Amino acid sequence: MTIEIRKIKVAEVWACENWPKLLEEYTKECKFKEFPDVEINKELYNNLEKLGTLQAFGAFKNNDLIGFIIVMSYPSTHYDLTMATTEGFMVLQEHRCTGAGLKLLRAVEKHVQTYKAGALFVSAPIGQKLAKVMKCTKYKEAAKLYFKRFVYEVPS
Repeated sequence: MTIEIRKIKVAEVWACENWPKLLEEYTKECKFKEFPDVEINKELYNNLEKLGTLQAFGAFKNNDLIGFIIVMSYPSTHYDLTMATTEGFMVLQEHRCTGAGLKLLRAVEKHVQTYKAGALFVSAPIGQKLAKVMKCTKYKEAAKLYFKRFVYEVPS
């Protein structure tokens, strides 16, 4: 069976039957261990989508969502360019090596070129499958990302 890639609304991702499994695998592979459990801010995703700065694509097999990629675009503060970056990228483990991930990536590349984005940044967790796959593409490793976690008391 072929894999179909199509532009979708983020609400379709949350509503699909496979969403709990996608979220579980995504969390296992992509969550920073120093952060609390993942809580998807659906309202923010929906608002960013309405503003036109966020777009989701889904990979479907037999009409089942088996993967997704979400891309955000924004004006660069350093260059006279629009930049794009992946906000989420996941293919269920049993559907990897089917080409679904690369098809999702190609769909996003075409999408960001429609508004003449100067670059697409793909975030890939160190040591995970996506990082290994990206090394086999024409993408270049551009930077290392460092973070420091801050925790604040919630006033009562």
